[in-house]
Amino acid sequence: MTYSKKILASNKNYKITYYCNESVKSSKCIVTFGEISSNLDEEGFGSSVILKEGMDHIYVAQKRGTQYQFLTADKFCSIVEPSLVNKEVYTYGSSLGAYCAIYYGGAIDAHILAMSPRIPAHPIIDKLMDQRFKNRGFKHEELESTERTSGRICVFYDRNNYIDNHYVDFFLRPAYPAAEYLHIQNSGHYTARALLVSGELKPVVLDFFNNKNISFTLSNDKILEWHLDTAKRRVKRGKLAHALENIEVLLSSDSTNNEEVQRIVAEYKKKLNAKETSDHKKADSKLYPQISSNELAQLDSAVSLSFVGDLTASERQTSNAYNKKTGKYEFDNMFSHVSKYMERSDFSMGIFGGPTAGETLEYSTGGRGDESSPRYNFPDSFADAVKRSGIDFVTTAHRHLLDAGTKGAMRTLDILDKVGLKHSGSFRNVKEKAELPIYSIKGLKIAILTFTVCSNGYRSSFFLKEENKHLTSILVSPSNKNFESVKTDVISKFEEVKKEAPDSIIVLSHMAQTTPQASDKMQRAWFDIFVDAGADVILNSNGNAMQPYEWRTKPNDNSNVMVLHSSGGFVNFDAEKNGEASVLTQLYLDPNTGKPFALACIPLWHHAYIDDIYSAIPINEIVNSPELRHRTTMCEYERLKDVHEAVTETMLGETLSVDQTQDKYYIFANRASDNSRGYVRNPVSTLKEVKDFKNKEIYQLLSNAKSVCFLGDSITEGTKNGGYGWFEPLVECFPHLKVERFAKGGANSGYFVNQLENITKINTDLYILAIGTNDLKHQKSDETTADKYVDNIRQVVESIRLKNKSASFILISPWTSNYNISATELSKKEHSILLEDFSGNLKRYAESAGDVFIDPNRILNENFKTGNPRIWMKDSTHPDANRGINHYSSAVMQASPQSNGRFVVLKHLLSRK
Repeated sequence: MTYSKKILASNKNYKITYYCNESVKSSKCIVTFGEISSNLDEEGFGSSVILKEGMDHIYVAQKRGTQYQFLTADKFCSIVEPSLVNKEVYTYGSSLGAYCAIYYGGAIDAHILAMSPRIPAHPIIDKLMDQRFKNRGFKHEELESTERTSGRICVFYDRNNYIDNHYVDFFLRPAYPAAEYLHIQNSGHYTARALLVSGELKPVVLDFFNNKNISFTLSNDKILEWHLDTAKRRVKRGKLAHALENIEVLLSSDSTNNEEVQRIVAEYKKKLNAKETSDHKKADSKLYPQISSNELAQLDSAVSLSFVGDLTASERQTSNAYNKKTGKYEFDNMFSHVSKYMERSDFSMGIFGGPTAGETLEYSTGGRGDESSPRYNFPDSFADAVKRSGIDFVTTAHRHLLDAGTKGAMRTLDILDKVGLKHSGSFRNVKEKAELPIYSIKGLKIAILTFTVCSNGYRSSFFLKEENKHLTSILVSPSNKNFESVKTDVISKFEEVKKEAPDSIIVLSHMAQTTPQASDKMQRAWFDIFVDAGADVILNSNGNAMQPYEWRTKPNDNSNVMVLHSSGGFVNFDAEKNGEASVLTQLYLDPNTGKPFALACIPLWHHAYIDDIYSAIPINEIVNSPELRHRTTMCEYERLKDVHEAVTETMLGETLSVDQTQDKYYIFANRASDNSRGYVRNPVSTLKEVKDFKNKEIYQLLSNAKSVCFLGDSITEGTKNGGYGWFEPLVECFPHLKVERFAKGGANSGYFVNQLENITKINTDLYILAIGTNDLKHQKSDETTADKYVDNIRQVVESIRLKNKSASFILISPWTSNYNISATELSKKEHSILLEDFSGNLKRYAESAGDVFIDPNRILNENFKTGNPRIWMKDSTHPDANRGINHYSSAVMQASPQSNGRFVVLKHLLSRK
C-alpha cells in the first residue's frame, strides 16, 4: 500500500500529520494521540497497526510536557476536518492520548476508543498524582461543557485504580453516561498494555474500528508478570510514584505473598523512607501556636477598623452590573459576602478607585485583556453600593483620580456627599484641603491622612502647580527633583495633625506597581518617612498586587506601627500573578492608647458566573459553606487551594494549606520576630456529634476533669499539618478544660520513658496517651516487641501516678495507617498482625490497671475504605487540619466504651487517699 503524508499543522507545541491511502481509497480515518512522554513525532500510538490495515490515519503529537494545552478543540477541528470529509472517523488513545480521543473526538463527532483516560494537567488529577508532572496550567474546557459525540464511545479502565476511577466517575460518566465502560482486572493504569500482553489488543481495536461487539480473554499471569518487571525497573531508577501504580496492582492481586513481590515492595519502601527522610529535613512542617484566651479577650475589647483595597467598577464589571428589567446598574453583589465584616467593625475604610463623572460621559473602558489601560467612570449607583456595604470612609487619592478630568473628580465628591460616605484625598479648594481629617471612633481620636502617587495621564509636576495643589496630596519618587519639597509638605501635614493630639494616625496611600508581590524602593522610602513622622498605621494599595503585612516600631517611643504594603484590588478578573485574590484587613487598636496591637487577614477570591458581576468571597466561606461548595467546580476549587497558599504566604509569611483555612488569620505585634510576622491560629471547630456520646467513658472523664494532658507522637503534635493535634475538635467541646500537650513527631514509647522527669512535672486530672505508631513503623530497626511496648507505657503511667494519685488515664491503641503502602518496612499483613498484638496487650494492661482503653482503628479503616481519604489525610499516616482531625476525634469518641460510672467513682476514691 502506498500512503501520501501531509503535515496539516506544525508549531513548537503540536504537530498533526495526515496519512492518506493512495492505493485503495479508505472510508475510515483513525485519529490517534501521543501519550504524555511522547514528543513532536510524525508517527506514534497505533500508527503501525492502522497503516497496515489500509485505513487513513491522522497522528496528533504534543511537545513533551504541554499535554495538548495549546491546541484548542476549535483549532483542532479547523485543521483536521477538511481531511475527514465523507469518512467514518474514529479517535483512539491511551492515558493522556485517551483523554485527547475523548476531548477532541467529541468535537469532530467521532467514534471514541479510550484506554485508561486521564489528563494530569487538570488540577484535580494533578493533585491525585502528587503533582508528578510540571504543568503549564489547564486551558481546556471541562468535558461537560464541550461538544459531545453522537458516535460509539468505549472506555477501558481498571476500576480499582483510584485515579482512573475518579476521572471516569467525576468527569466521563457525567458527560457520557451511556458509554461502554469495560473493567480490565489487574491492569491498573495500563489497560492497553494488559490487552497487549494478553494478545488481545489488536483484535479489540480492529473490532471497534469495524463496529463489532468487543470480547476478550485476559492472561492474568502475564499481566502481573509485566507489572512486576515494570515495578523492578522503576524502583531501580527511583521512579517511585510510577512504580507505586504497579505495586498497588500486585498487592491487591493473588501475587501479594509472592517472594519476589515482597522483595520489590521492601526495596520500594526502603527508597521511599530515604526520600521522605530527605524531604522532611528539607521542609519540616511548622507548628503554629494557638491564640490564647487573653489575646481573644484583647480582641473583644479593642477598637476595630476594616480596610479593603481599590474599589473599582471596570468596563466588564459595569456592563455585567446592568439590570435590563430595572434599567439600573446594580453593584451590591460585589459586597454581599464581605459586608458583614465591615458592618461589625467600628470603622471601615476603602479606596474609591475612580470618578463618578455622570452618564453623559462614557462609563469605564479598557482593561479587558486587550492591553489597553482602563479609564474609569463609575455609575452613581456604585457609590450607593459601597455605602450600603458597611464602608464608612473612602480615600479618593489614587491613580484614576482624573480619568474624567477635574470636573469628574469634583462631581465624585458631590456624589459621595450625597450618599453619606465620609471621604478625603481629593478636594474642591484649598480651604477644604486644609481641614484636618480627624474622627471620633469608639472614644478614640483618629486622624486619617491620604496620599497618592500622581494620576494616570498627568505628571506629578501638574499637581505641584499652585493652581492644582488643592486637588490631592501627591507623592513622588526619591529620584524626582521635587522629592524634598514634597517630603516637606507631607511632614508638615503630620505636624498639623499632631497638634490636635490624636490617639492614632492612619495613612492611606496609593502607590506601588500594579502586579509585583513585593514593595518597591519608592514604597519603602515613603513608609520610612511616614513612620518617622508619626504614623501608627499605614494602609497602602494599588491595582492587583497583594503585598505583605509588616510590624514596625516608632523611633521615639518604640510603639507598634502596622504597615500593609498592598491589599490588592477589591475585585479583579485577571488571574495572572494571583490577581483574582485580595485581602480584607481588620485592625485592632488598644482602646486606651489607640495603638495597633493585632490585625486579622481575611483572604478573598474574586468570582463570577458567566455574564454576571464579580464578587469578593472569603476563601474560608467557600471551603466550609455547603451552598458555595455546591456552586464551585472542582477545577475552581483546585485553583482556590493555590490562591489560598499564595495569599497566606504573601501576607502572613506562612504557606498555609486550605485545610488550615480560618475565618480570620490573626497576627499579633508582640509575637512578631525575625522568623515570624506574629501569626497565631484559631481554635478548631468543635466535634459536631459529641452530644451523641454522652454515655461514653471518654465523654464522662473529660466532663468531670478540670485539666487534661495529651501524650503522643506526630498525630498528637500535628507535625505535618501545622500543629493541629488529632484531639483538638474533641476538647473544644469542653471549654472548661485546661489542655496540656506533650508530644513529639517520630517519638516511640521509649522516648516517653526517657522524658519521665519532664512528663511528671505536668499535673492534670486526666492523661490521654496515643503512643505506639512509631514502635510499629520502625519495627525492623527498633525491634520493640508488644511486651516491651506495653512495659514502656506502664512505666509512664505508674510514674505519673506516683506524683498524681488522683489522675485518670485513657490509653489509645497505636494508630493504623492508610493505603497498602506506607513508609514502613513491614508488609501490610505484618503490620496488621503486629498492630493487633500491640493493641491486645495494651488493652489487657489497661483493664488490669483500671484504665480506659480505646481502639479507634476499626472505624478509621472503614473510613479509609469507604471515603476518599486523600481529601482528609496529609499522607498515609497524618490527618489534615480540618476534616482529618475531625475524623480521628470522632473515631476515638465512637470507639470509647460505654460509661458505667466506675472511673468517676475510682477517681473520687483515689483523691480521698
